Amino acid sequence: MRRTRRVLRDALLGLLRERDFGAITVRDLTTRAGVNRVTFYLHYRAKEELLVQTMREVLDELDAEARRNEGLWPKAPGLPPELLVRWFEHAAAHAEFYRLMFGRAGAGRFDTYLRRHVERLMTPVVEKHFRQEVSSAPLAIRSRFLASAYLGVLESWLEDMRHTPEEMAIWLWALTRPLLWQEDAGERR
Repeated sequence: MRRTRRVLRDALLGLLRERDFGAITVRDLTTRAGVNRVTFYLHYRAKEELLVQTMREVLDELDAEARRNEGLWPKAPGLPPELLVRWFEHAAAHAEFYRLMFGRAGAGRFDTYLRRHVERLMTPVVEKHFRQEVSSAPLAIRSRFLASAYLGVLESWLEDMRHTPEEMAIWLWALTRPLLWQEDAGERR
């Protein structure tokens, strides 16, 4: 069962390198994966379900990393939270997937799915640490603002990945730290 899901996922990613998601058929997927249509439909109701499941699998890894690093704030001034470094490392490890999903192949589905996902991860941090004097905007708007900024930087970085995940985390943290942490707060840096 896992092997079938894996070959279907790999077939999807291979086909997305060649054409837009809308142009891919279940027949294309099953032919590429070397399975029959009945097998496909035992696992998925439609190709969209395969796409969503593929997105979930990649983002579940990110969620697991977030749970492992929850509460790990910077150890020294100017250093980003370890989770931010791990986020860029995760994107680097799945760079081709992210590029495909951010591009035409993802057909906007991934952008929306990922933005909502990152907003959900950021909301508790924003709720706890966002400096009120910076903005009195509702929590949902503050979370969307930061999620959109982080995703915009991530998407841009994935175009050429000239900088290391560590460098990207340091720079992104330097840009957003003033919104989240007061410089003179004891445990917050």
